[in-house]
Amino acid sequence: MLGLARPGPERLPVSAVEGSDAENSGCPYSGKHLTDVLKLYSRRFGFFNALCRDKTVADLKAWSKCVDLYHS
Repeated sequence: MLGLARPGPERLPVSAVEGSDAENSGCPYSGKHLTDVLKLYSRRFGFFNALCRDKTVADLKAWSKCVDLYHS
């Protein structure tokens, strides 16, 4: 059925972006240096690698360390 909203919680506007500018200084999961970044609203958060970033982009709310970082 076209035009119907997907069931479940609303997805946050998060996406992978180019560059290395980020608010945080270390990956929220490993604490290691930043190489990959995501954007949530107008804020940018960095991660140690694309896997860390991409798992967060796929379902930000599932990763409490990133949610905590966003709320800090």
